[in-house]
Amino acid sequence: MRRTSLLLITLALSSCGPQGSETTDAQKVSLVYAKGWDQVTLTVSGAKTVVDDSGHFSTVPNACYRREVGSLRFELWNRLAVAINAALQMPALPEPDCQPKPSDGADLYQPIEVQRKEQKISLIRQTGNEYCSTISDRTIVIELGKVAAQIAWQARYDECPQ
Repeated sequence: MRRTSLLLITLALSSCGPQGSETTDAQKVSLVYAKGWDQVTLTVSGAKTVVDDSGHFSTVPNACYRREVGSLRFELWNRLAVAINAALQMPALPEPDCQPKPSDGADLYQPIEVQRKEQKISLIRQTGNEYCSTISDRTIVIELGKVAAQIAWQARYDECPQ
């Protein structure tokens, strides 16, 4: 019985992937793991989205005005994990540095916060049309703002007609 189940699972998984022996670029990309953090909270345009350390999210409200759960697209998860991992490994600035919010950055209603064990760390907050952060690498701040916008869009619209 166990051998039959294993065979069925193997066949099912092999039928989901690309056919033939060609390797696609998507197959070459490795999964990025969360390093030392448990979840991140994004409140973008009035919707609160929590992403855990495995790339699963919950959001409320979505575009249909209800709670939604799901998993991030692989590319979004990797971008988020890379940016947060890098931000948490570098020394923080003594005071927040502010820079203009990019046009494709998230409209943050609350700071982007990361949960590490029992501690919440604010990564970015929006003041007017600027992102303010103690992250010393400005490119990481911009990347977090942009990926937050894309995550919020996926969480709001994946299960709702546009």
